[in-house]
Amino acid sequence: VVYMAAFSFSYSTKGGKAMTYKMSLTGKDLVCYRTAQGLSRNELSTKIGISYPYLAKIETDQIVLYKNTEEQIRERLGLSDYRLEKLRSAFKQLRQI
Repeated sequence: VVYMAAFSFSYSTKGGKAMTYKMSLTGKDLVCYRTAQGLSRNELSTKIGISYPYLAKIETDQIVLYKNTEEQIRERLGLSDYRLEKLRSAFKQLRQI
């Protein structure tokens, strides 16, 4: 089991506005996002600019994301803390059905 510590970091977007993340992106989050969007692992890996095997390892929690990789993924998917929380909440509700 891999545990990810919660941390905050900032990056500049194209418009110069800095985003600060307080929630860490997990492999489970990426599986939920991919499922919600109807994407295959191959399609998601292409969309976020990483290899299929690397995405598979992230999704199965075999590796921990480096800060810069998490930034890249979240920026390309538009996953702010707010959207990430909404995604987690939606999948939690689905599991209760």
